[in-house]
Amino acid sequence: MGNLQRPSNHSQPTSFFRTSSPRELGAPRFERRLRVAILEDALRYYQHYYGAAGSRARVLYEDAADWFASPDRSEPFSFENVCDALALDPHYVRRCSSSGARPC
Repeated sequence: MGNLQRPSNHSQPTSFFRTSSPRELGAPRFERRLRVAILEDALRYYQHYYGAAGSRARVLYEDAADWFASPDRSEPFSFENVCDALALDPHYVRRCSSSGARPC
């Protein structure tokens, strides 16, 4: 699970996406929306299921944590590639998703 810490309850998944429009990023709108949805779901699972006792909830948390921690770039929807496509710094997103400090 890498160096991920306890998730912040303050970070909102959509806060990472307010500065760029799809045209500025050069990706078709549906591709951008899909990548945003994938990242939002991972952030939601990571934050919501942190410390969960249930097996299904724990699996969702661990899957999200593993996805965030992975440096893999071989898959088109890996964390690093999603961040690149959305013009986000993966280290910044990791830090903000796991930090209780504000602002990121």
